[in-house]
Amino acid sequence: MHRKIALITGGDSGIGRAVALAFAREGTDVLISYLNEDSDAEETARVVREVGRQAVLAPGDISSGALTCSRGCCTWAVLCSAVIFSIR
Repeated sequence: MHRKIALITGGDSGIGRAVALAFAREGTDVLISYLNEDSDAEETARVVREVGRQAVLAPGDISSGALTCSRGCCTWAVLCSAVIFSIR
């Protein structure tokens, strides 16, 4: 059985939150990438966890070609989804 993991950008609210919840309901763990709305992202993570799936939050601006954020954005998000979920 393969584990399902989704990396969702803009997952803190709106369509992104709906997508995160839809994936979670289908048995997928999610990494939620978002810009700076920490409380919204925490709410998305809460609803994902509420249906029994894992959620990891990855704040940062992935729209910049220079990837200027505190954690290296895209690279960090992909590595997190590969590494964090593999050890949980």
